[in-house]
Amino acid sequence: MKTIKYEVKLETSVKIILGVLALGIFLNVFATPIAQELFGIKAALAQYIQGTVDVRIANWPLALQMIP
Repeated sequence: MKTIKYEVKLETSVKIILGVLALGIFLNVFATPIAQELFGIKAALAQYIQGTVDVRIANWPLALQMIP
């Protein structure tokens, strides 16, 4: 029986896109609660800040502004 071997060559841009996608999936693992417990990732400083934050955006269209 003959074996046919076919190699697929990927373009450099496709390799870069796949690499970035794989890196994003790998880094997403650290965002899960189990990984946070395993690796000892602590909560952000934001939970210790109390009060409100007032954010204003310059040049926001008037039709979209919510005026209290």
